Formats: sequence, C-alpha cells, structure tokens
Amino acid sequence: MNVQQIKVLMIRELKDLRFNGQVLLLFFTAFAMIFFIYVLNNLTITFSNEQITFFKGMTSLLSFISILVTMYTQGNLMVEEKEQGTGILYRLMKIRRINIFLAKSIVTYSMSYLLFTIGMIIYGYSLAQILMASIFTIPIFSMWLLIGTAIAEYAKNTIDVSLYGWPIMIVYFLIEGFVYSSLLNKLTILFPNYHIERGLTLIENDDFTSGLKFMIVPFIWGGIALLFLIKKREKKVSIEA
Repeated sequence: MNVQQIKVLMIRELKDLRFNGQVLLLFFTAFAMIFFIYVLNNLTITFSNEQITFFKGMTSLLSFISILVTMYTQGNLMVEEKEQGTGILYRLMKIRRINIFLAKSIVTYSMSYLLFTIGMIIYGYSLAQILMASIFTIPIFSMWLLIGTAIAEYAKNTIDVSLYGWPIMIVYFLIEGFVYSSLLNKLTILFPNYHIERGLTLIENDDFTSGLKFMIVPFIWGGIALLFLIKKREKKVSIEA
C-alpha cells in the first residue's frame, strides 16, 4: 500500500466527481430521500391481513444511502477504469490495484457518511448517538461497498452496473418490508436488515452496548461479500495470466 499514490488518486477522483453526472445524480437523489422519508415516515400498507411498514426513519434512509451511494457509486467509480481505459495506464505506471480500490473507497465512504450524518442531524440525533451510529454502520457500508466493487468486476460499463444492481436492490428492500412486519419473521433474522433496524432502534434509545451487538451479522455478510470479491479477482487474474 502506497499512501502517496492513494492520496493522489483520491484527489483525482474528487476532482472528477464534478463532471460525473451519474454519481452526482445518485448523491442528490439520496439527499432528497432524507426529506422524503422524513415526511413519509412509518407509511403502512396492508397485505394479506398483515401490516407492512415502509420508510422507517434512519433505518430506511441508511438502506437508500447504502444502495444508491455506497453500492452504485463504488460500482461506477471502479468500472470507469474499463470504460476510460485508465486501468491499462495505471498498470504501466505500476500503480497497484489495491491503491486504486482504497482511493475510490475513501471517496465512496466519505459521500455515504456525509449523507448519513446530515440525515441523523435532521432526524434529531444527539452527538453521542451520531458517533455510535457511525461506528455501528461500518459493516453495512463496507458490505455494500464490496458488493459495488464485485458488480464492477462483472460489468463492462456503468449501464451494466445499474442493471446488475437493480435485482439486488429490489430483494433487499423486499426483505426490509418483511422486517417491519410479522411476515417471514423467523427468516429475516438471517439478513442484515433485521439487525440494522434493531441496532439503530437501540442506539436511538441510548442503549449503545446492546445496539453494537447487532453489528455481528452485518459483519458476517460483509465477510461473505469480501470472500466473493476475492474469489472473483483470483479467477480473473488466473484467466488474464
């Protein structure tokens, strides 16, 4: 890992963001969701005599930020190397791929946490709650960042990133709907949605110690995403060799 390379690459990414229409659109869409969810908080519909709640405060906002900004932004930033042909240039300059990944990841994390912090302030979180929620969300943001990176490995361009991300987004929000209801209650405990909702609720109630316990399952899912990405990279490297 070369810190100087990462710094230079990160500055380049930040400058390029001004002209990256897709990433800016995702960012401002997520920003608009802060106010949209605030207005439609706890919207409930009835399905088969069961009530399903959507837009549940910070939990729902975290999901939108994680997908729209963390997953899609990371996927778009990573796949741009294929579209623009800069990946070949970086190899000639002997810039390691891990440095490229870290530089783009820092930019993605920064955008995600900026929106999440703004949301927590608007939703009335205290400073202590903001700090604990920021720690609590590390595994879920990391999971989505790795998923976005994995999508970029399969995609040829940013259009592919959008297409590949849609099924993942739909399934995740469908599970989240089940978490807010009694439907499939025993199965939802296996997914990060359940633990994110429970953990943030405890943090909102200032029960920080109990809330942090719900980081375990998101960490496991993040580990699964990391292993999947590593296997994909190993397979790609073996083919290129």
